[in-house]
This record gives sequence, C-alpha cells and structure tokens, in this order.
Amino acid sequence: METGMETSSRNDGGIRDALNPPYYREGLQTRPMECIDIARLLPFDLGSAVKYVWRMGMKGPWREDLGKARWYLRDYIRHRSQEETFPCRVAALARLDQVDEVMAGQPWRLRLAVMRAMVRGRCDLALTALERLGAWFADREAKEDAPDGECKEG
Repeated sequence: METGMETSSRNDGGIRDALNPPYYREGLQTRPMECIDIARLLPFDLGSAVKYVWRMGMKGPWREDLGKARWYLRDYIRHRSQEETFPCRVAALARLDQVDEVMAGQPWRLRLAVMRAMVRGRCDLALTALERLGAWFADREAKEDAPDGECKEG
C-alpha cells in the first residue's frame, strides 16, 4: 500500500516531490547524510538553524536562508536556559565530523563552522560565523554579477 510518504527519484509532480524535493537530494552522492540527520539531534530552534545553514543557497535565495538561520539562532538564545545541554550533542558533532571528511570548499567550511559553534553552545561564535558565511555568499554574488569577471565597487 502506498502512503505517499515514500521517497522516489521520479519527478511526477505529486506529493513525492513535495516531501522529497530536489534540494533535499542534491549532493547526496558526495554528502554522507542529509541535514535532518543532524537537525533531529538538536533542540528545535538549533535544528531549524542548522537546516537553513546547510541548505543556504540551494533551496532559494541565500539571503532568505541566512535571515531564517539568524532568526532561529537568536530565538534559541532568547529561550534557552544558561545551563542547557542536550543529550545528543556528541552525536551531532560526530555527524558534522563525517560531513567535514567528505565536503570540501569554502562554503562548506563556513557552514560547518557555524553548525559546530551552535552544537557546542557557542551561539556568539555561531552568529559571527553566520555573518562570515553571508559575506562569502555576497562576495560570490558580486563577482558573478560583475562585467568581465571584475568585482563591482560598493
């Protein structure tokens, strides 16, 4: 019996695509896991922030993902207790290490720096690293938009 929750690589425009869109599957050949494998180990706000950092620039406009990640991280900071720990912190860090072993390139290094800081409870460092990640995307965007490969002023 089909429930509609199965995953499929076919693109029939139905519920399967809504539950398992291409940006969930992109890069799975090179990534050892999906972001949900890490996000589900974390408190809701941190898991949501991880999701937006992980998918930044893949799903939609990167600025939107940056804003959502920033919002969830700040919401976590506002509502957490100072002594809060979560039982899966070590498991989440181990999964990030697995990602680090296979992913290369600047955006992934920056993404991992943000996510590691969040998981370690260093939200101040995570916010700083998140801004660096946003600056990387902005710089890349400016270079892509510049005529003849020159950087835009401004």
